[in-house]
Amino acid sequence: SGSVLEIQKLLSVLSEHLEDDEKDPLKNMHQEVGVLGLALIAMGEDVGTEMALRSLDHVLQYGEVNIRRAVPLALAMLSVSNPRLTVMDTLSKLSHDSDERVSQNAIVALGFIGAGTNNSRIAHMLRQLAVYYGKEPNHLFLVRIAQGLLRLGKGLMTLTPFHSDGMVMNKPAVGGLLAVMHSAFDMKSSILIKRHYLLYNIVSVVRARCLVTVDEELK
Repeated sequence: SGSVLEIQKLLSVLSEHLEDDEKDPLKNMHQEVGVLGLALIAMGEDVGTEMALRSLDHVLQYGEVNIRRAVPLALAMLSVSNPRLTVMDTLSKLSHDSDERVSQNAIVALGFIGAGTNNSRIAHMLRQLAVYYGKEPNHLFLVRIAQGLLRLGKGLMTLTPFHSDGMVMNKPAVGGLLAVMHSAFDMKSSILIKRHYLLYNIVSVVRARCLVTVDEELK
């Protein structure tokens, strides 16, 4: 919707300081979901996206660690199959972050922003990350997933949660994208163990780049 009032409400939620509770790891989860909500509200229009990118930059600088973990996923939501230079540079820095979950989410986000584009700059980043995390099996697994997304359908497919040149939102596609993003909140108990099948939700977002016309005999 691009509602500025709703974005301001979410930013006020993100500004709250909450202590980590080992007994209840889901205590701060609403803030991570709020970061994704910010991207969901702003996606679909250029001005709103630019404002959201600026807001996420502030969240990245001044937010708590649990909020920073969701920022790469929000950046990916705003730039699905649209490799913006600023977003690429931000994710490249975050992929070397000291916090394990921030770096893992940044690696996956690089795959989402470059999905189906064969972008040479992202491909180079991912090759470097494969070497850098050569002895980290979880990170390496995510790098391979990101490389697969980058080469989606050998460049003939793309990820798009919209119909009609960005005019109409495809709700099932957005739902599939959100399912993958939510599973990335806690990869150690989802994608990185036995629930890697959650990645199949991406299928609802995949679209062909080309148009094939056939006659009544399917020729």
